[in-house]
Amino acid sequence: MPAMLVTQTRLQPAAASLPERSSFKGTRSTQQNSTLKSSSQFFTSSTNLRTVGGGSSRLAIGKNHCAATAAVVAVTARVLRPVEERFKIHCEKNISKERMEELGINKWSKWESDKCVFPWEWKVDEEVFIVKGSVQVTPEDCKDSTWFYAGDYVRYPKWFSAQLCFDGPFEQRYRFRAYGED
Repeated sequence: MPAMLVTQTRLQPAAASLPERSSFKGTRSTQQNSTLKSSSQFFTSSTNLRTVGGGSSRLAIGKNHCAATAAVVAVTARVLRPVEERFKIHCEKNISKERMEELGINKWSKWESDKCVFPWEWKVDEEVFIVKGSVQVTPEDCKDSTWFYAGDYVRYPKWFSAQLCFDGPFEQRYRFRAYGED
């Protein structure tokens, strides 16, 4: 199941405005009542929101607890696309020996590492075949991450920045791609 992200929560009034001055209990000055009426701006409706609750609930405003009646809570949710799709990382899982020969992976440069974490920025497109181990890739300014494992062919795009986390011994074959080369 894809991950869900709640992007916005707003309140929408069922009525057009707050209750009239006579419906408030206690004594208030005219200035306080006009402030309460103008506070209906906080309850702006939005067409992109889906109603998920309702009824005649009361919402407290300020420390006087004057309330707008029939407030409805609305939430917008969207499906998060996978990290690979959002950041244009191409990955082929467990590629075949025929595909490895087609790509010429045995001629690529070799890089090895032990358990470590560091930031990296790709200044050119890079193709990687993971020979041993796994790597967690967390794009810059992103809370989500993705994992690549031994047998995966990965192509990182130019100008991509991420934190790489190697959880143990790691070996990869790699080559850089020239601009426009496909």
